[in-house]
Amino acid sequence: MVELPRPENWARPPIGGWFMTVFLAFVALQCLFGTAVSIAAGNWVTAAGAAGAALVAGALARHVLPRRHRPVGPPVRVDIARVASWGLRFPVRTISPAAAVAFLVAGLAAALVTGAMAGSVDGGWDRAVILTIGAGAVAALVGSGFVGLAAWGRSDAIELTPSHLVLRVSRHPVVLEWEQVRRISSAARRQGLMSLGWATPNCVVVEVSPVDLHDEAGTVDALWRQAAGAPPGSVATILTSRLVNDPVLVYWALRFYLQHPECRHELAGGTALHRLRAGEVLA
Repeated sequence: MVELPRPENWARPPIGGWFMTVFLAFVALQCLFGTAVSIAAGNWVTAAGAAGAALVAGALARHVLPRRHRPVGPPVRVDIARVASWGLRFPVRTISPAAAVAFLVAGLAAALVTGAMAGSVDGGWDRAVILTIGAGAVAALVGSGFVGLAAWGRSDAIELTPSHLVLRVSRHPVVLEWEQVRRISSAARRQGLMSLGWATPNCVVVEVSPVDLHDEAGTVDALWRQAAGAPPGSVATILTSRLVNDPVLVYWALRFYLQHPECRHELAGGTALHRLRAGEVLA
């Protein structure tokens, strides 16, 4: 497999790989231990701070966890307006139903613990600190749970056929003719804590002409595209961390078949798969 160049504005892969993952997981466990000790000592503010630090360290450990990308699979059947076609499919990860339920249960537990801790202190400032940290943790856990439940039963993917580009990355799939796609670009969200280079989510952006832009993806997706710094004509912003296949390969494959309409017939057969495996997708 030929190594393809990364888009220049994408952040580099997380530094440290497994070492950083293990280190952050160790920090999270130490913070949880500190939380238990603080609760036993009746120091509720310290316990809340340690619990919040454990949540952040755990989330960062999950983010920097190295992922093994699966090879691109053979052409699959793609149904577009009840018409069957064949094309390539790049699967997109979603939160599993079991993980979604676990997030909701953890959010409920965090809410109960926050209430109990806030009721155990007398000072207004201590109570405010506990409620602030607890509210942030509850919002993050419950929000992740609802996102997972919203994706229940969905099979998210980017599908390429000789005539269409299908984006099944939200509740409302977006079906585009290749002629409607203006550009495939890249972006990296650099806001707040995510301004750290190793923690910056990279994105693949699909842009269409403004006259063809019908925002059927919903308000949440539109807000995310705006937060990611995507151009006004973008119809989808896909986080590379959600891609099952190599994100660099997916990016260049989308660009290649957008810029080479004479090669799109390959998508219905095995020729496109051979091209991707050989890395012959640099436009």
